[in-house]
Amino acid sequence: MSHSSQAVPKWTRAETRPAMERKFRFQNRIAAWGFLAKLAVLLDKDDFYVEWAGNRVKVILTWDDTQTQSEPLELAEKINEVV
Repeated sequence: MSHSSQAVPKWTRAETRPAMERKFRFQNRIAAWGFLAKLAVLLDKDDFYVEWAGNRVKVILTWDDTQTQSEPLELAEKINEVV
């Protein structure tokens, strides 16, 4: 199975695990929190991680070898639409 994230703009393949990630930078913490609130609706799953620091947010979508990558790819596309 290919784990390429090239199908979704601005997302990269994580180096240490089967995952894809994207970093976001906002004007301020309030804008970052607004984005996180929107993500909460989309990311109602156990296979994601969000790292937040001030005006920066990093989203990591993971899968294991028994899962298909289609769900994380679809989720990444939805997240791109939220920004």
